[in-house]
Amino acid sequence: MRTTAIVTGGLILLAAAALAAWRYFGAWPPALMRSSQTSDGERAATYVGVQTCAGCHPQEHARWASSDHARAMQVANEATVLGDFADRRFAYGAVTSTFSRREGRFMVRTDGPDGKLADFEIKYTFA
Repeated sequence: MRTTAIVTGGLILLAAAALAAWRYFGAWPPALMRSSQTSDGERAATYVGVQTCAGCHPQEHARWASSDHARAMQVANEATVLGDFADRRFAYGAVTSTFSRREGRFMVRTDGPDGKLADFEIKYTFA
């Protein structure tokens, strides 16, 4: 019971800090985002890259860079895609998915949100 109260209190404090930072900086966490003016006068946040974080957090960056997290969500290319995309098939239940290459892109033909087969480009990989 006491642990639950402590965890709940911590989460409330974290949420309050995130809200305060978002209201003050316009993004959370502020170090990862940079805002710029859009044509309609709104501020748009843009990703500034890992080197911005590394400048202030070198030890954390070094630990992250040597972990699997650094290789998560990489752009799909010859070096990052480890699967076989030579018209390989995978059957699960009533659906057979086909993995292939098309014009240098990695593709999968599988069931979409509507349940019908469709072609989808594999854009990212997860290590």
